[in-house]
Amino acid sequence: MEEQTLNEVLKELQENTKNPELIKDNKFYFKYKEIWHRVKMPNQKELTEADRCRNQTRIQLLQRGKKEGFLLKKDLITLLKENDIDIAKMDEEISKLKKEFVQIHLTASKKKDHEVEILKKLEEQASVFEKKIRKIQDERAEHLSPAIEYQAEDAWYKSLVASCTEKQIDSKEDKWKKAWKDFEDFTQDDSSLTYLAEAHLATLIQNG
Repeated sequence: MEEQTLNEVLKELQENTKNPELIKDNKFYFKYKEIWHRVKMPNQKELTEADRCRNQTRIQLLQRGKKEGFLLKKDLITLLKENDIDIAKMDEEISKLKKEFVQIHLTASKKKDHEVEILKKLEEQASVFEKKIRKIQDERAEHLSPAIEYQAEDAWYKSLVASCTEKQIDSKEDKWKKAWKDFEDFTQDDSSLTYLAEAHLATLIQNG
């Protein structure tokens, strides 16, 4: 990410997501280096290609196997536990915290509007639990990210991003072309455009 820092990219993402008018006709429009880009909802052909990319990635990593450090999720969980990282305990802790989080909201729902101080304390408690849950979830995801299944899913999503991102080449005639010629071209791009496109496609899908 040479031309922008991570903080700059995050700031740009936050600004863009505050503008719902950037979503038109199932496309999310955004500027990058003063050029308009857009991501569109994937069609059946693009979804099929992404499925092929996911399956191909999974098979390739399985073939390379443990000798090259590629493990299935279940094997990675076993290896992590041998190194004192217990995913099952993380899942139990997340489940416990979620129950307490829900209980706080149930308690708050029974309070009257005039009980301001009590409601404020409950809101603060809920925020603490939410942060704890997110922290464990992020840690869990980081530990499991090398698993073959997750790498295959990552390839699936990035294939969609590569296929569904376009840049404007003529504003007068409203002409567009693909931002990357193919998936390999996308994977070799180390600019912040890849991060922006990934985030905006996620926003588009969530709002679709």
